[in-house]
Amino acid sequence: MLHPKEDGSVQDHIEQQILDDHDSMANWFHLHLTIFSWYLPGWRQYIRHLGVRLDKAIDFALTFDMSQSSDMESDPGRLQQLQHLHDEIISMIAWLKTSLKIILELQKLNLQFSQDLSEDQKWSNATQISYQIDTINAYSDSAELMKERVLSILQLIEVGIQQDNHKLNLTLNRGMLGLAEATAIDNVTIKAVTLVTLIFLPANLVAVILSTQFFSSNNGFTVSPKFWIFFAISVPLTVFTVGAWIMYSRAHGKSRQRIKLMV
Repeated sequence: MLHPKEDGSVQDHIEQQILDDHDSMANWFHLHLTIFSWYLPGWRQYIRHLGVRLDKAIDFALTFDMSQSSDMESDPGRLQQLQHLHDEIISMIAWLKTSLKIILELQKLNLQFSQDLSEDQKWSNATQISYQIDTINAYSDSAELMKERVLSILQLIEVGIQQDNHKLNLTLNRGMLGLAEATAIDNVTIKAVTLVTLIFLPANLVAVILSTQFFSSNNGFTVSPKFWIFFAISVPLTVFTVGAWIMYSRAHGKSRQRIKLMV
């Protein structure tokens, strides 16, 4: 009932008591008390084991520096131990409450069938039940205290993580602010260069055209009859350049759309 293996310690103890004192073990109540007397010390050892694990996890959590990548790489699963311990403690509290209910029901049965027992047996049964009830309550109090310690440490870690995230967000915001300021300065510079270009571009175009062989100022300002060659060459080149730029822009836009769909 309590051990998965055959010939467990509880079974050996009960069989030995049956051989030594068959009359006492024939009492159903004595049999239950014997089983619980072997059942409860296991919880004491388990609580002590959880306490040792909790102390180690708390020591690591209190000295853990999330800003240092070496601490995270050394043992990334250590921070999860507190949550696992919390789950184990919650389960242990539920089991202890169930055990307490069973003992309280045995106490009620002892009162109902106490007329067939002697005064010494009544007093012995009542004393053992009270001891086991007090023991389970003490274990439950210890488990509740351990749960509160785990929750307090988890809250402390959560506050630390929030502070680190806040610092990281501040650093990122400062970087974005600096980038925005640099972009604004670049935009002002580009606008200034563009304005200067727009001012001098018409004059530059006129100077380039007048410097060609299609115009002459030797015997007055004259225009060559072959001036149409200038437009015959420049207009198609302009159309080709603008068309190539439009085709490239459309192809680049389609490739970006495909990448977005893939993502």
